[in-house]
Amino acid sequence: MLLIVDMRGNVMRNRCHLAIAVSLAAAFAAGPAAGSQANDLDPGCVQKLAAAGAPADFADLVGTLPAMEKKTPYESTADYERRLAAASGTSSAALLLARKPTRVGEGLSYDAERRILKIYATAFGAGAINFTMIFGMAPHGQDAFASAVAFSLEATEESKDSYEATNGFGAKAMVNRTTRRVHAVWERHGKRGESQFAGKNAFTPLAEIVIAPDLARDVIERGTIAFLAVPTPPFKATGVDGVAPDFQRPRERVDNVTALIADVQCAYVRQSDGTAIAAFAVR
Repeated sequence: MLLIVDMRGNVMRNRCHLAIAVSLAAAFAAGPAAGSQANDLDPGCVQKLAAAGAPADFADLVGTLPAMEKKTPYESTADYERRLAAASGTSSAALLLARKPTRVGEGLSYDAERRILKIYATAFGAGAINFTMIFGMAPHGQDAFASAVAFSLEATEESKDSYEATNGFGAKAMVNRTTRRVHAVWERHGKRGESQFAGKNAFTPLAEIVIAPDLARDVIERGTIAFLAVPTPPFKATGVDGVAPDFQRPRERVDNVTALIADVQCAYVRQSDGTAIAAFAVR
């Protein structure tokens, strides 16, 4: 009998989830499907996906989590950490979060001659947001080029406008400004050049999977990117990120970011029917 244990050590006995997990575990044990390499399907992440259910709605999820006051100048670090620990039991369930790419096939590349699908970290929105800048979460002396364990989930355009600006030489120009609403999931700051994914190189494809053209098209055009994460205190944060205009590029982008703060456990590339063709453990 296969038992699934959640992140709090509780045995899950739901028969439906158990049946799905057994099916996926058996498929994994039988060998990688569609020519994928064994290390492209982390077995623990495959089992957790079976128990996760449907993806959660980001806005609804964030709305149900408690709002915690930031650390004040009058609160010691120890007191703040005790406050976070006291709130840690508010949410312990592992939730599935889907990502909406900024373009079809973002971070996915298919070589039709070799029948190889390449998966890059950009497929998961890795490195898309400067969390150090917008949230001030970095400790004192944090490396400015550190790689955060964080992912952009969705960016929705809210408005466009223009304004007149003057550059350092006194020349005037019209700047086109785009404002977006961005959803993200953030765990912690990493180290310079560190991959967000356990056992993976930050500068090479995460995986190269041999698959047929029809399956590649399904994954790229109709598949989904998803994460498994457990919300952790202080649960959520908001801030502003973006791209400032310069002399050669009179365009500005303003991103109003809402981030779910969570223990990110796994990341998936899935077919349109929800079957995972790649499952990576996150640090």
